[in-house]
Amino acid sequence: MHFSQTPPPEGQQAETVELPPAPARGASEDAAGANPPPGDKPAAAPDTEAADPVEAWREQRQENCQRARANLRVLQGPGRVAMPQEGGQKVLSKEERSEQIDEARRQIQVFCE
Repeated sequence: MHFSQTPPPEGQQAETVELPPAPARGASEDAAGANPPPGDKPAAAPDTEAADPVEAWREQRQENCQRARANLRVLQGPGRVAMPQEGGQKVLSKEERSEQIDEARRQIQVFCE
């Protein structure tokens, strides 16, 4: 099975799959998806019934903290680091790696402290 945005060659058996449209990115989704600054309470998405939105926000913040720390460990470790980009992977240059280390540190300050 192969998925593509381009049509197959003539004579090739194919099936068109229709996907539902992506939800519009609104203020409530931004608040739920990205972690708000400390002290701000997250807004629940209108179609989501969270039992405790504050607890969900804390859990998301903790996950983001762990992810940022893991990213920093990888970036500071030995060996080359590649990041996904359209069409494959891109190995980071020394300068790009340094920028990513700075970004990981900023994320740790936001999500872990």
